[in-house]
Amino acid sequence: TAHGKGRFFPSKAAAIAAVRKLKAEGVRNIDVGCLQVNLKYHPDAFETLEDAFDPATNARYAAALFAKLRRANRSITRAVAHYHSTTRARNRPYTKKVVRLWNEERRRYYAEQRRKKLAAWRAERERRKAARLADASRRRASRRAEATRLSRINSAVIAADGGRTDAAGPASVNLDIDRCGDFV
Repeated sequence: TAHGKGRFFPSKAAAIAAVRKLKAEGVRNIDVGCLQVNLKYHPDAFETLEDAFDPATNARYAAALFAKLRRANRSITRAVAHYHSTTRARNRPYTKKVVRLWNEERRRYYAEQRRKKLAAWRAERERRKAARLADASRRRASRRAEATRLSRINSAVIAADGGRTDAAGPASVNLDIDRCGDFV
């Protein structure tokens, strides 16, 4: 950024050439790199222009500068303002824009976190519901198996008793299949 105009170049080499041209024209107030470090106010920030356009080096310097501003101002908002300019008329619009963007991004982030938590809660609820249904199905199958087993025993007892099913028969067994669940 120079003269209030931001520019994007197709390559690092093109950006460096543009900054060199601006400097040759006498322009000193130039912001460079992904975090727009100003070369006029931070002339010793980078050893070379290549370093200024290296994202990691640019970000490292900007982070150190922001930390220093935060300590000095004891406020993130004032640090944001002073990162742009110490002149109130220039830093207020910038600060408002950064705070607005920060709040939008924070809202988006927390909305996404809520969506993820809700999806996880719903998945867990469905997993538990499926587990309950599977347990109920296993219990029903177990009751049916028990009823079948008791029915076979009853049939065997009746057959052994000569087919007598009256109440007087000593080995008669009367099954209530609905009560087989009590045996689980």
